[in-house]
Amino acid sequence: MNMRTSWIKLAVAMILVVTLLSVEAGACPTCAENLPSAASAEADRAAGLPDNPSGASSPQLAEGFYYSILLMLAIPYTLVTVGGVMIYFKLRKNGLAEQAAAAQPRA
Repeated sequence: MNMRTSWIKLAVAMILVVTLLSVEAGACPTCAENLPSAASAEADRAAGLPDNPSGASSPQLAEGFYYSILLMLAIPYTLVTVGGVMIYFKLRKNGLAEQAAAAQPRA
């Protein structure tokens, strides 16, 4: 088995693993539960509870969830892109080396 087919098999295996595991990480179930809604905030105030027991203000909490969701969406695509680029350049380098070896005259 030559190097090129082993790299292609590795790339296909990586894509399959990423595709199959992405189903498990498809949602963030705690985001909706942790963001305070107006109705729950009003119910908390009526019950005499403090506005935000965690100490973080609601806009700061929403901004934190916003950036965490952006990161969760961006990281898988970034990893796949970086892996693909690395594989592309490795295959390209091997192909150029094979062409140079084939172009040399045999003694």
